[in-house]
Amino acid sequence: MARTFRVGTRGSILARRQTEDVIEALRKIHENLQFEIRVVTTAGDDTKFSPIESIPGKGRFTRTLEERLAEGCIDLAVHSAKDLPSELLEGLTIGAVPAREDPRDALISVGGKTIDALPEGSRIGTGSPRRIAQLRRIRQDLVTVPLRGNLDTRLKRLENREMEGIIVAAAGLIRMGWESVISEILDPKRMTPAAGQGALIVEARENDQEVLEALQQIDHSDSRLTVDAERAVLFHLHAGCGLPLGVFAVAEDSTLVLSGTLLSADGASASTVQLSGRKSDAARLGRRGAKRLLRRGGKEIVRAWEAEDKLCQT
Repeated sequence: MARTFRVGTRGSILARRQTEDVIEALRKIHENLQFEIRVVTTAGDDTKFSPIESIPGKGRFTRTLEERLAEGCIDLAVHSAKDLPSELLEGLTIGAVPAREDPRDALISVGGKTIDALPEGSRIGTGSPRRIAQLRRIRQDLVTVPLRGNLDTRLKRLENREMEGIIVAAAGLIRMGWESVISEILDPKRMTPAAGQGALIVEARENDQEVLEALQQIDHSDSRLTVDAERAVLFHLHAGCGLPLGVFAVAEDSTLVLSGTLLSADGASASTVQLSGRKSDAARLGRRGAKRLLRRGGKEIVRAWEAEDKLCQT
């Protein structure tokens, strides 16, 4: 009898869609595999309407899934890569990074206006310190409004005219088939995405060879390398989820090009970097990028952020 793989996921419609996509990719290669989806509620799901930085600890949307995986309650866990801390729980590993979706941010606005065409003082919904800081550099007159909850919840608040626009990851809209609502895809040179944005990570136990061998078949080399480079920046900056940091890597032939932006909360100060290296040196490239960000004013930004107790330290 073929083994049934127990797949852990959060319960949102987007998380379920992402998990179903992973299962479908595995089924195309391994027709005899059976799957059972198990929904796990995380700390972030329990507090949908609190500011994200008010939820203690790293891995707000992933740690409970990791614990269930380590305990053997599930056999693999599907995460949005940008939610997964750079340090995994002991005994766990990244089994696959499937082909990455669009990593950029998307603006959805009333009347389909672009960010430059929005009326002065427009309210923009986002709960991301990274997006808030970069928005303030693009247009200081825009007013940011706290926005959390599932993707459909966010769209409903915009529909109810609680704000004039919202910024979300383009990948989620594309995966749900909702890309028609996008008013503008934001250029990464203006709005640097979060590390891992648009990518999925399938996590497994290090000693579960059967699962790891199956996942190897859906691992996408360029997607894994870009995510590896971006996550290496997080690791070497010891960056928590609250730090306004954008990291974006692109694979070009045998080369990776890495861009990074580290900002103060108000967007007034920024440290930026762009460098390239061999694909085979993805993690090393991320480390170089982190060091350059710190040398170019990033150290002061991190210290100021830590002084305000906004980093996830636990």
